[in-house]
Amino acid sequence: MTEFRVLPIRCGDSYLIRSGGCGDFLFDGGQDGCGLHELLEERKVRKLRAVFCTNTCRERLGGILDLMETGMGVTEYWFPESLDLLMESARRFDGDWQGWLAQGSNGKQIPYLADPQWNTFPDILPRDSARRRMESVAMLIALGMTLCLGETPYAHLTRDSFIVKDNDEAEDGLTKFFISTLETLSDRAACRWQGEGAPVNRAITVIGKRLMRGGTTEDVAHLCGRLLLAEADLLPGGAERGVRSLVTTLALTAIAGALILKSPARVRFMSNADCCQYAGLSRVPVKCINGCPAEDRYTLPDLMSPKEILEQARQTIDFRNGLVYQYGNRDCGVLLCGDTRLPFLGNGEALVLDRPTIIAAPRQGGPSTERAYAHIHADDPNRNIWVRTHYSTARKVATSFSLQPNKLCLNNCGDTTLQEILIRRTNGNWEQVSGGRCARC
Repeated sequence: MTEFRVLPIRCGDSYLIRSGGCGDFLFDGGQDGCGLHELLEERKVRKLRAVFCTNTCRERLGGILDLMETGMGVTEYWFPESLDLLMESARRFDGDWQGWLAQGSNGKQIPYLADPQWNTFPDILPRDSARRRMESVAMLIALGMTLCLGETPYAHLTRDSFIVKDNDEAEDGLTKFFISTLETLSDRAACRWQGEGAPVNRAITVIGKRLMRGGTTEDVAHLCGRLLLAEADLLPGGAERGVRSLVTTLALTAIAGALILKSPARVRFMSNADCCQYAGLSRVPVKCINGCPAEDRYTLPDLMSPKEILEQARQTIDFRNGLVYQYGNRDCGVLLCGDTRLPFLGNGEALVLDRPTIIAAPRQGGPSTERAYAHIHADDPNRNIWVRTHYSTARKVATSFSLQPNKLCLNNCGDTTLQEILIRRTNGNWEQVSGGRCARC
């Protein structure tokens, strides 16, 4: 028996598909701090065959990072390639700290002010892939810290002293950087904790130092990333634009890099395409409609300017670069549209559904995705079930979603109630077990 659940995540999207023969699959994890691991445990999910992230925005990636942090059994993770590219782009930063501060804060360009010594390092691609990933995490945190502090505390450093390993010292540049950054972030966190600043400061510092003795540098990097994410919440700007969005993206990417290094699961990346790919994955009944597994090589410049890194960060969370997945066999299927408007489909092109299908509405069924519905054609619309998760603050729903014959909403916009959705496959068709339609649909 196959089950499809829309998990009652407080913010964002998270879909669980359970199949006795193929295993359990999770698509997106909602926002961090929403208790994804507890929700899975309550539903007696012990291990996941694969976890897929359709877009690296916080409302989909955050919960997956929480899941990685708990150490829950997962065979493999699939992330958008843009996440990996942002990590590598940060590692190739050209050292123009003043330019980065100007670009990241207000989008202005200033003359190049980097010290040429910054770029005197022996090898842009160390043979040690783990070392390369840690350098990426360090640079992501440094770039985010610069925007939070409003100054450039790293401008006096050469790249060698910042991240390149010195075999003559007990602690290399990376270790020194993370310890120093932890002290700064813990001081700032303590100042925000009214009346209890000193204990919090000590606690965070002690935890970090214990991790260095009993854990690894990755643990301290992860802690720095979490504290940087808390800093981002205090910055001006919205969830999808401004300095707050930028630092949030850098922090989430840094956390992902640190967790990837510690995860026993296989981690792979899916590249986005501008056309239909229908890339099947080995040993699992899942296809990526607009992507294919990324190649293990980079085509980035050896050095990247602040403007280039900023553009890469924006592409990372751009909903137009989201991935669309399809699960199922010849009897029944699930189409997960994620945060995209299906821009890879041109005029006259369509996704044809020739079997009973559950369709997770694009962009949570909001009105900005009317274009996408015209590209989804069904042989028999009455056999399909459309689902949507959270409504916008204005509680607007796409007209095309409202016109569907069968539709379910995780949140009832009329009376603001939460109605978990559970659908089971029975006799070749999908049958609703729990959930309800929205009063406004």
